[in-house]
Amino acid sequence: MRLFAWLLLAAPGFGQRIDVYSEFRRLNAKGAMLDADQGGKPREILSPALIRNGWHSYHVVVTVQTGRDYAVHVVQNPERLRMRLFRELPDSSGALEYLEPAKLSEQGKAARTPDVYLLEVFVPAAAPAGRVRIEIQVHDGYTWATYPMEARVFAGIVPAHQATGGRLAAVREPSSETARLAFREYACGEAAPSAPVPRGIREAIRRNALQDAALARMLESKAGGREALLAKLAERAGSPLCGAARPPADLGPEWYLRIRDYLFRETSH
Repeated sequence: MRLFAWLLLAAPGFGQRIDVYSEFRRLNAKGAMLDADQGGKPREILSPALIRNGWHSYHVVVTVQTGRDYAVHVVQNPERLRMRLFRELPDSSGALEYLEPAKLSEQGKAARTPDVYLLEVFVPAAAPAGRVRIEIQVHDGYTWATYPMEARVFAGIVPAHQATGGRLAAVREPSSETARLAFREYACGEAAPSAPVPRGIREAIRRNALQDAALARMLESKAGGREALLAKLAERAGSPLCGAARPPADLGPEWYLRIRDYLFRETSH
């Protein structure tokens, strides 16, 4: 059955497709990647790393025949995670920014060209480390398409931290700029503004970056102190985390995932 489902996904003649991107590869209402989030090679989301007591966000692009009703389902095995799904909606510029709650088993949606969702995955602190299969399934009344992911739950746990409102980069800026601004509050000792932020994709990016900052604080003693840790993170980012310098443009917005990868790995040892 799994082989048959994979063939449905891979065969071009069925007219269905599921694509999954990291939170840093935002799209527009036509399903094309925003200019600000291009650059570098998009990371394949096949075996994503998950940290306990933390949220993780992914863009899911569903393409079926225009106007055809379809159902989308998100399932897991074993059932250890909390998941929620949002339909992404455009702002006045056409960039997908706002979020409308959807169901993990969403029925009877007439396809546009295509539909884009934000899948959010939360790993409870008590969840055991190991692998969890997450599968996105789409059925258009005739055939199934699936996108399987073998998620890796790391042993690290995000400590308690404040994840309130704060600065968001402009929509026209790379998505990683919102994460950079959030992480700078830790790296540069900047005060976090208390103003509320709109409920949208950039808010999710900021929340996830604040989780990373909480992990960094916890890691300082193990890394030889705060400055030593920041130096290691700057090496991975390709530029200092404080100051006006930006990471190299050829890395694209997913340069920030190098910081996250390091923090997940080091806090899980």
